[in-house]
Amino acid sequence: MYPLAINSEIILSICPLESGVSLKSNIFSCSKFKKREELFAILMRANFLGQGTGKARIGLDPEEKSLTLSLGFPYEINQDIFKEIIEDFVNYHVYWREEIEKLEEK
Repeated sequence: MYPLAINSEIILSICPLESGVSLKSNIFSCSKFKKREELFAILMRANFLGQGTGKARIGLDPEEKSLTLSLGFPYEINQDIFKEIIEDFVNYHVYWREEIEKLEEK
């Protein structure tokens, strides 16, 4: 696993896979989130066919304390495509963190 710090709040983990690379980041700590059922319903719709996540997946970490965003892609890409993948991934990370914060405030 290789950490990639975008800024002080967004740190991506880049992990090698057998046939590619995996990106992962923690979006939000949900251990004390009060509207979990509503949140999970929204996230399931976002995950459906990757429509709301840019083909990434939102899930829980093994301890079920944090929401994570994960994406896998093949090794055979050039630098420009890799840059676009990172940029899109970070944009979805920021979008979902802000949406979850808005939901928590309601």
